[in-house]
Amino acid sequence: MVDLYVVIDLSGSMNTMGKSVVAASVLQALSSLNDLHFHHDSIRLHKKGWDGGIEGFRPIAQWCARKPTVLLTDGHALYDNCRNRDCKAFFRDNSKNLFVVLCGADAFDVSKSNEFKELKGQVVWSDNILYAMEQILQLSQQEIQTESDSEGNTIDEGSCEDSWE
Repeated sequence: MVDLYVVIDLSGSMNTMGKSVVAASVLQALSSLNDLHFHHDSIRLHKKGWDGGIEGFRPIAQWCARKPTVLLTDGHALYDNCRNRDCKAFFRDNSKNLFVVLCGADAFDVSKSNEFKELKGQVVWSDNILYAMEQILQLSQQEIQTESDSEGNTIDEGSCEDSWE
């Protein structure tokens, strides 16, 4: 079983221009991955909303640190509120486990900003969510296999679970 952490930007800018519908569509696609047999292991989603502020970001960062994570955002809250040292450290430390999925026609591609250069290659538009999932699941599978090999455990395929925290 692969645990996938999904952080949904709930800031004010995500309420305009149909971005909430785009984010909902991405969530639906993520929820359907098991039905599509997208990956040979079951995928369990863990979802959490983020208000877009730095104070709300800190617990989110702890919740999904070094875990396969998708951040659904239009980029504006990241650029406006997450350029401090704590956020930069989170993006640097999680650059291999994190994909930022941009929602909306006016989304800001944060990877083009010097403050978020650690995310180069880890930012995709919402229509490329399956590419992001392939990359995240491939990395997760490699980590699970490494853990399994070192501990002598087998991987339990389990069933699909979807939790909302």
